[in-house]
Amino acid sequence: MAPKSKAKSNASKWSEVVEETPQDRALREAEKAARLRTQDLVSPPPYRRIGKKPGKGTTILCIGDPHATPGPNGTLPDNRRFEWLGRAITDIQPDVVWCAGDLFSFDSLEQFSKPGSRAWFDGSDFHKDCDAGIDAMLRIKAQVDGYNRGRKKENRSEPARWIYTLGNHEARIDTLLYQTPIGYRLTGMISMENLRAKELGWEVYPYLESVEVAGISFAHAKIAGVMGKPIAGIHHASSLLAKTFKSSVVGHSHLADHAIRTSGDGKKMHGLVVGCFTEEQMGYAGEANKLWWRGLVVLRGCDGTGDMNVEWLNMDRVKALYA
Repeated sequence: MAPKSKAKSNASKWSEVVEETPQDRALREAEKAARLRTQDLVSPPPYRRIGKKPGKGTTILCIGDPHATPGPNGTLPDNRRFEWLGRAITDIQPDVVWCAGDLFSFDSLEQFSKPGSRAWFDGSDFHKDCDAGIDAMLRIKAQVDGYNRGRKKENRSEPARWIYTLGNHEARIDTLLYQTPIGYRLTGMISMENLRAKELGWEVYPYLESVEVAGISFAHAKIAGVMGKPIAGIHHASSLLAKTFKSSVVGHSHLADHAIRTSGDGKKMHGLVVGCFTEEQMGYAGEANKLWWRGLVVLRGCDGTGDMNVEWLNMDRVKALYA
């Protein structure tokens, strides 16, 4: 019995030396509550959400080769995807919209793709091709204008710039006019003005000419070598960086590719190929249709150094969000 008495006396001694303070009591109660909450699987209270802050840098929406074409037998085209595109613009609210070119497919001028062609020019088919591309641009603008109608200026979605770098399909007009035997007969009758893109608010740049936005160079295609051929190949994006030495974004191949390199001063350089914005299975491409990437690309945080954050929205995602 003696040991027990000794233990009891020691406990009394310690209780006299260490007294529980109100803070200790509160801590003990909090620990007990935490144990009970864990055992009962009670979730903690939700975090306080922080309001959305505007992103730094420029946001650029990239539209890969859209290829607007007339419907069967000259009927109106199925251009619904351009309405989805207009809704995407109102949702993403980019500072700049860039179309990579080949907005107009101009299948009627395919026989004039190569200089020296003696093919017959069909004016009615040419104007049907023009109508298809103009209809596409009007559908985009209608969605944006409809969203902005009645809204205050600070709540509107209106890109500061609409940039259109013409592609090789639009360049068929110049090939027909200046590099074929019948071109002189059509001078003054057809021209790039038939696209009416400037009239609809687009900045238009000639085929293979580049335009720089926020430290990034945009063009339908980049050329290299003494023959001036478009850069392409299985490592398309890496080749862009190796041959242009700067951040470059192109369309043309209908493929998707992305490469990043770091310069000696630590700056990031991007080579980017943005695919195409069409669902059409093009007969001339055959099995190559399976290789194409279809959708939209968003570049965020473009800070002027050539760096960017790349967001891919494939066509299924575009339809799920905006169709």
